[in-house]
Amino acid sequence: MLILTVFSYGQIIWQNSDAKLFFNDGTSIKGYGMMYKTDKIKFRISLDDEPDIRTDLMVKGINFYGFEMSSKYAYIKLKPNEPATLLKVPVGEETKLYSYEITKSFYSNNGLSGSMGGIPTSIYHHKNTTTKLYVKKNNDEFTLALTGNFRRKAKEYFSDCEVLVEKIGRREFRKSNAKDIVYYYVDYCGE
Repeated sequence: MLILTVFSYGQIIWQNSDAKLFFNDGTSIKGYGMMYKTDKIKFRISLDDEPDIRTDLMVKGINFYGFEMSSKYAYIKLKPNEPATLLKVPVGEETKLYSYEITKSFYSNNGLSGSMGGIPTSIYHHKNTTTKLYVKKNNDEFTLALTGNFRRKAKEYFSDCEVLVEKIGRREFRKSNAKDIVYYYVDYCGE
C-alpha cells in the first residue's frame, strides 16, 4: 500500500490577504500577509512589494481580514526558555483561548491492485486535523495546554468557578465548544 504523508501547521492564509501587523513596541501597519512555515509571517505593504519575513523578535501578532471574517494570531510563549509560537486567538478577553492546528494529509491506494505503468490508479486523499488548545488568564505567566484529559485539566484550571466546573463535569461544556467555556468564565467568574 502506498502512503505519502504531508504535515502542515496552522491555517493557510494566502499572501494577498488583507492584514494588520502588530509590533512589540505597540505600533501597527496595514498591508498583506500570510503565515510562513510554522512560526513566521510574510508581510508586505502593497501587492507590488517583496514580502519581508517577520518573527516574534519584532512582531506581537497579526490579524487577517476578508471574506466576511477575521482571524487573529499572536506570538505566545508556551514554556520558559523556548521561543514563542504563533497561535490563533479564538477568544481574546481577560482569559484567552489559543489554538494550534496540525493537519496531516496522506494518500493511499487502500490496497487496490490497479496500476498504470507501476503507478496505482486508485489513490485516495485522507486528511486529519488535530487542534491543540491553550488557555491563559491575565495574571498567568504562561499558557496551560488543555491536551490529554481535557475535562480534568479544564476543571482544574477553572476551579475558581464552581458552576463552570460542574457544567464541565456534566459534559455541558466539552473541548468542541472551548470558546463557550472561556466566554462563560469571563462573563460569570472572571477577573
